[in-house]
Amino acid sequence: MAAEQFKIKKSIIPNHLWAKLEMLLSKIEMASPLFQYEVLEIWDESNNDFDECLARIFNNIQIDVCLTSNEKFKILNIASNDIENRTQAIETIKRRLAELSVIGIHNFTITSPYKIANVAYSHLYDSIIEICQFGLSIGASISFESFDTGKDKCRLIGNTDQVVELMEHVRGSGCTNFFLTWDLGHFALEEGDYINSLKSLLKYIKRIHISNYCTDKSQWYFGDKHLPFSGEGKITEKDIAYIMDYINKHSNHIESIAFEVAPHSEISICNTPKQTYQYLNSLAYLIR
Repeated sequence: MAAEQFKIKKSIIPNHLWAKLEMLLSKIEMASPLFQYEVLEIWDESNNDFDECLARIFNNIQIDVCLTSNEKFKILNIASNDIENRTQAIETIKRRLAELSVIGIHNFTITSPYKIANVAYSHLYDSIIEICQFGLSIGASISFESFDTGKDKCRLIGNTDQVVELMEHVRGSGCTNFFLTWDLGHFALEEGDYINSLKSLLKYIKRIHISNYCTDKSQWYFGDKHLPFSGEGKITEKDIAYIMDYINKHSNHIESIAFEVAPHSEISICNTPKQTYQYLNSLAYLIR
């Protein structure tokens, strides 16, 4: 995506959003032929200023909005046994699907809900089917991202078998717009083995997140912290090279691959957009 496509006026962006977008825009301006920023994945802020920013600034880039990442979904749960809570969660997601589709956004992500008391897998399946059916009616694509079920994030769906069952159930109900966002760190943290997971789930995958993690509970950065791909984490550059090579040989339907590296961390080597770009560029020699 050429940098000249992103000549914008700062004045049209609400001040509280500019800081969040500044790093992204810096990365886009430095994009080389090797790393082209064609997809933006962003957490939903669910307000008019946020929607206006998306509509005005990113009309030349594909956007994937994660609808269940904000604080309200620590309370609302699409798998809840409480029908009022579950209905409110579903309707909140459907409302945002409708609002964002009006401004041209058609790719969305929902994350595995928190594994709290009074939830049921059957409710999760039914809720996702209802959301996907609504999505079909407005041309929206829904991706599902799983997390670990007990080590760090403690979500309802985490391992490969659970994901296969969910994908088959929802797709078997006619929801052809339902896909998977496969996160390396999440599956490796959950199962200790990402290779079999990738192979088993490849046909469902639309997006891939390459992230690093730590299994040593004595460390403050234990869990899903998006560590650099060397040193403290379990994932190495060789792991990344293997994944990229496998995808190139066995899949032609994956739309995007995102490298997730925490930008602000005591142990991160990617504290600025320039450092992030340089780091990814160095990884590219292993991936090519």
